[in-house]
Amino acid sequence: GAETILLNSHGDAIDTGGTRGDIAFRGATTWERLGAGTDGAYLQTKGTGANPTWVTISNSGVRKTANQTVTSSTTLEDDDHLVFAIGASQVWAIQYHLLVRSHASGDIKIGFTAPSGAAGSISGIGPALGTSDVQDTNVAMSNNTTTDLSSTLSFGAIATGSYSYIQLNVLIVNSTNADDLQLQWAQNASSGTATTMYIHSYAEATRIA
Repeated sequence: GAETILLNSHGDAIDTGGTRGDIAFRGATTWERLGAGTDGAYLQTKGTGANPTWVTISNSGVRKTANQTVTSSTTLEDDDHLVFAIGASQVWAIQYHLLVRSHASGDIKIGFTAPSGAAGSISGIGPALGTSDVQDTNVAMSNNTTTDLSSTLSFGAIATGSYSYIQLNVLIVNSTNADDLQLQWAQNASSGTATTMYIHSYAEATRIA
């Protein structure tokens, strides 16, 4: 009967070693083996002229476990709970879900401190500055791209009857300095009525590289 012959077309000796799950790739001069990665890791190409590698995609989350208030101050201060540790050369996408109340004249200003050398982008959606109507459907979209994530975004914050909901989206591309990505906030305009970030505000982070 007919027979099928498989030829080793790349001309290198066939390597029968290794273990199940290993992957063969072309190295600088010969075919090489990349050992099986850990469970859940993804294969990442480094482009022409570099070897592929395994990357672990991880998730993390933080939640406010108590209310926090700022009164008569526009100076940014660290949020007590919404902070993430970012490792060297890591890339994270983080989404914040914030519940806020304030007098319409105070509102809220939001910023970040990030590891030195980090780049990325910030965008957010929430009530417009100065709104006092709990049924107000007007929203303000703020977009910002910097090399150090140092710019601030400002949103309205309703005093009574309802929470203001603010959503932030942050992409941080870290350099070689491991440090925290710290959410900061203050009143947008100084007011004797406190601006409050409420318990159960939270953030979800996904490491993408």
